[in-house]
Amino acid sequence: MPAIIQAQLTPLWVLNRMIFVRKYHSRIYSTEAFAIAQLVSEIPYSILCAVLYWVLMVYPIGFGQGASGLHGTGFQLLVLIFIEFFGVTLTQLVGAISPSIQIAVLCNPLLATILMTFCGVMVPYPDIGEWVRTWLYYLNSFTRVMGAMISTKLHGLKIECQSNEFSVFDPPEGQMCSAWASKFVSSFGGYLDNANDMSACWYCPYAVGEDFFVPLKIRYEDRWRDVFVLFGFFIFNVIAFGLYLKSSRLLALIGGFLLVSLVPMFLDIIPHLNVSILYVHYCY
Repeated sequence: MPAIIQAQLTPLWVLNRMIFVRKYHSRIYSTEAFAIAQLVSEIPYSILCAVLYWVLMVYPIGFGQGASGLHGTGFQLLVLIFIEFFGVTLTQLVGAISPSIQIAVLCNPLLATILMTFCGVMVPYPDIGEWVRTWLYYLNSFTRVMGAMISTKLHGLKIECQSNEFSVFDPPEGQMCSAWASKFVSSFGGYLDNANDMSACWYCPYAVGEDFFVPLKIRYEDRWRDVFVLFGFFIFNVIAFGLYLKSSRLLALIGGFLLVSLVPMFLDIIPHLNVSILYVHYCY
């Protein structure tokens, strides 16, 4: 969602800033008035888009089948509203830093790639480069979105594999499937569909939703923490946006230093870029 918001809102925001610069030098209204107007004007549209997306996501797909029930769908709406707010304010922050529309739109795919690649789902948490995993994974707002939404959706959800989704193997001669694979199933989750057979054992890697998201470092107990950390990212964007408009030169120097410090990160990004770039290309 933020990638779509950035693509649509960035040109509009930069054009509004051009009008503001002309009015500012005429002493018609202040920087604070411009910043507040840009933020407040987007709130109704953000809530409307979040509700529409929530309706299309919940009812056709059938959310609410896990242990959270229908109460979890309301929580999903809260996450969607916060991610809309985050996307809008991130776009405004990028627009404030960028000198032109052309530069601003070039930043959007890079940010979208970083957010999607290092949230722990597209590239599983254990496979993320160690240097990036120690800090960028935790600073990524999408980490909180994925953690809150996936854990709420899949918590306690009973999973039954289709016939073409089972892994089939034969145990040693004279042993039942349960005796041969019970320790493996206990350690890695899932279930045996024909535990008492002595050949062609059918193994499904997931028995409940936790078997999927716990290895991704996602915990159901952390969902409320994650959603309010996401709200904290929104507040940070608002504060940084306001500070930049008041003291752009200082923050430009800080931003340049941060960009230089991110060079080692791209060394870890390169092996994982293929899928991410295809997805970002599809969004844009």
